[in-house]
Amino acid sequence: MAEPLDLVSPVSPLPPPTEPGEPVTRPGPPEDAGLQVVASAPLELTAPAESEAGEGPGAVSYAARMKHDLLHLPKEKQEQVQAIAGLIRKAAPADLIVLFGSHARGDWVEDAVTGYRSDYDILVIVQSNAVAERDEVWSTVENRAEALPGMATEISIIAHDIKCVNKKLSKGQFFFCEIIKEGVLLHDSERLVLSAPREPAELSGRERREQAQRDFQKWFESAGDFLLAYELMLERGRHNIAAFNLHQATERYLATVLLVFSAYKPRIHNIETLYKQVCSQHAGFRVAFPRTTPEERTRFKLLKKAYIDSRYNEHYRITTEELTWLGQRVRVLRDLTGPLCQEKIDNLAQAAGG
Repeated sequence: MAEPLDLVSPVSPLPPPTEPGEPVTRPGPPEDAGLQVVASAPLELTAPAESEAGEGPGAVSYAARMKHDLLHLPKEKQEQVQAIAGLIRKAAPADLIVLFGSHARGDWVEDAVTGYRSDYDILVIVQSNAVAERDEVWSTVENRAEALPGMATEISIIAHDIKCVNKKLSKGQFFFCEIIKEGVLLHDSERLVLSAPREPAELSGRERREQAQRDFQKWFESAGDFLLAYELMLERGRHNIAAFNLHQATERYLATVLLVFSAYKPRIHNIETLYKQVCSQHAGFRVAFPRTTPEERTRFKLLKKAYIDSRYNEHYRITTEELTWLGQRVRVLRDLTGPLCQEKIDNLAQAAGG
């Protein structure tokens, strides 16, 4: 069953949950509030309770066993990664910062013909879930890092609290276990105890394929419903509600890809971060949202901000022309998501032997 659509009012008391059973959170301050947002609200910065910090008194953090050097990267990239870590530490009380993905493994891509460049993928582990969920902070850090002199690589940051990460590691969740085993530790406050990763849970190839198929059907169908709602609201001239529904369609198409390809999606509504992660999974998705001109970047930002501003900011404005263009781009995303996800599921089926 697809989730119910918000077709009635542009001002809802709370944003809808991303998926059934997910806690509903109130919107935070505007995205462009700046990095000082962390200091603007009271945060739990004292030593965490043992149940949240790790495995109890005397526990040894697995962080000590992780890779710590960046010698496999060229000097320029080493300096860029260290600069990103520095910006993160200035912006938020980060306890562990981990470089993961292709730049941690050493198989990053920089294609001069297509222009494709692998992102810098960063996991930030913090003490408090309240800090982890401050999407506007991580988005601002990404923007500031990408504006550093000489930086031509996009940055994708995901943040989780230590309790969440340790739970995933103890259960052998593949995504997190691979990060901890292959990633490079850039910073460790030594205040928290990181659990050792268990061997990833042994889902059979058939089970993995079936789960990917279920995720595809659920999220792809839901995205289509929100796309229909956008079209209806656009036809009626309800621009803000159309923008919100188009954001939700985008978020769900991106969630579809992440769940099918990696069996993981972060619990965020920041479509810019989600889109970066999708492009890291398959470079073919990069054509969905071109951002080579100021106009294209402005329109994508309008869609990104629609999750909160279209309902709660009386100054949010978006035109029919902007909505129409963005709708065309989301349809491109949809038309890529279907076949590329199905190709991935077929590959999982072949690996499962049928």
